[in-house]
Amino acid sequence: MSKDGPILYNNRYKFEHAKDVLDTYRVSQTRFLGEDLVLEKYVKKFRLRKLLTDTFGSDDGEKILTVAKYSVATEAAFSWCGDWAEENMAEPYGTLSSQEVSKLLSRITLDKRNTFFSQWLEENLSKYGYYCFDSSNVISYGEGDPFVEFGYSHGHEKIPQKNLAILTRQDTMIPVWFSEYCGSLHDSRTVEDLLKRIHKQDFRKVCFIMENE
Repeated sequence: MSKDGPILYNNRYKFEHAKDVLDTYRVSQTRFLGEDLVLEKYVKKFRLRKLLTDTFGSDDGEKILTVAKYSVATEAAFSWCGDWAEENMAEPYGTLSSQEVSKLLSRITLDKRNTFFSQWLEENLSKYGYYCFDSSNVISYGEGDPFVEFGYSHGHEKIPQKNLAILTRQDTMIPVWFSEYCGSLHDSRTVEDLLKRIHKQDFRKVCFIMENE
């Protein structure tokens, strides 16, 4: 190339500066939409978008859906949620950096969670009143988690843990309620709290199926 000759760009430069080099040079983008299309079907079927918008607002509601789809599809750390959305969603909702996801999670307060579950329960009342209840211990050494306490796990070991409880419709296997509990609480206390919550809803004849050790 002579001193006054035209500049010759290599392929990498063209890729990184496509708009600056040539207006006619375009870089295509590939999206893998299979997971998003499948999950979006159930978002619409169960009216999740409306329920989340009613509770958290349209902006946070869409972000929660994005994080939820990412979690179901990958089971990976939330810090990569934004990158996944850009490559796998038909219409990614803005950008979700690791810091933005952390801020989003902090806005999902206990009151808002209870409001959502109250609406979700109304949407998924079982005609026959049969529900499956289960609780589980999750070992955790994370600092700052108020639910982590020493307690006896199902394996009868005294370890730092927190308890998770979930209620599911038996006929459709749709989870209708979920909560975290302090790791030192016995399962019987979890059931007592669940019954108090259930009585506040429009439940009549309800049968719980629980395992017995």
